[in-house]
Amino acid sequence: MSKVMPTIVHPRWAPKCMPALVIVTLVSGCFRLTSGDSGASGADSGADGSPIVDGPVVADAPPAVDGPAVDIDGPAVDAPAPDTPAPDAPADAPAPDATAPDGPAPDAPAVDAPAVDAPAALDGPPADTFSCTGPLSTDFTSGLPSWATPYSYGVASVATGGGEMVVDVSNGSVDSYAGIISPTLAFIARAAAVEVTQMVNTAGPARAYLCINTCMSCIGDCIIQESGTLNLYRAGIYTPAKTVPYDPVAHRWWRLREQAGVTYAETSADGSSYAALASFATPAASAATELWVGAWNAKNNKGGEVHYSTLSDCFVK
Repeated sequence: MSKVMPTIVHPRWAPKCMPALVIVTLVSGCFRLTSGDSGASGADSGADGSPIVDGPVVADAPPAVDGPAVDIDGPAVDAPAPDTPAPDAPADAPAPDATAPDGPAPDAPAVDAPAVDAPAALDGPPADTFSCTGPLSTDFTSGLPSWATPYSYGVASVATGGGEMVVDVSNGSVDSYAGIISPTLAFIARAAAVEVTQMVNTAGPARAYLCINTCMSCIGDCIIQESGTLNLYRAGIYTPAKTVPYDPVAHRWWRLREQAGVTYAETSADGSSYAALASFATPAASAATELWVGAWNAKNNKGGEVHYSTLSDCFVK
């Protein structure tokens, strides 16, 4: 015995589907589709055996839950796209006319400005501000300054005259040296510069020097002219760390300067603009050292004289 399933027609489909009704008949456990006209009738009954009552179609009745999917022949509806960014554009993409993150503004010229407060290169001249009114500053017009302790050995001598300090090492009968020594001082954030108006004999081993030193019998950190060369010597090392040909014009002024843990040996033609000869890490001994200015000569050499005109004691601001 076969059962005839009720036909449910949605009002939306009615204009198309009313001329023919689709009847689904269950035969031997299989579905078979047949068609008939709208006037066909039979002994239809529901799933519980009760008769089906022909009544008006309910407008909001949903399609059968277990029925096959029905193809709705209605016009396609253009639903608005969700309010989301295009698939290929990141959500946080910049506006089309925004400046690229890594590029300057189109009309802004690049400004090649130095870094603020950048330290000077170890071998480059610094751009510093000095206060050169330290207690060691002197022009020798009134003789040797009161702070200076003169020293001499052998046949060398030190004297003043005409606004200069003159160290004479011309007699080469024995090794000789002479000059002045400062009291013990901290050579930190400090500079000492001296003007050399006349040099010892550059054809021989005679030396003129500006040093920060700690003992009479040892060499300190020094700028030394010897045998026509200008040199930087490091404390306790008897070979120069840096050597250049001596130029009496370009090297008229010598300066030792300490700043930020670095000590610079520098030269100048005018006492204003300095160029670096060399530089080195400031030794611990600089916290308690002495300033030496003088000359030395070897036995059997005519060393001549060196004249120092101005000595400046400066504090680095």
